[in-house]
Amino acid sequence: VLNEQVCPSFRDLIHLSWRIQDECINEFNYTSLVQQVLFHPQATHDTYAMGQEPDAADYTIRSPFPIIHLLREVDVLGAVDSGYPD
Repeated sequence: VLNEQVCPSFRDLIHLSWRIQDECINEFNYTSLVQQVLFHPQATHDTYAMGQEPDAADYTIRSPFPIIHLLREVDVLGAVDSGYPD
């Protein structure tokens, strides 16, 4: 969980995630091990749609505070391959 002052907008959170990807995940060769999932109070699936009519699907990536989840890729793939219906 991040302080809202660190990432006041969803775009700020995206920029921070790029930096984390570059300086932490890629730098230490964790690219195939870790995935980032972003949540933010202003999050939209289409970052270019900010300020437009909200889409109900956008609420699936919203949270009260900016959050970056780091997920182990093996766990994500295991869940996808588990055969659980959509």
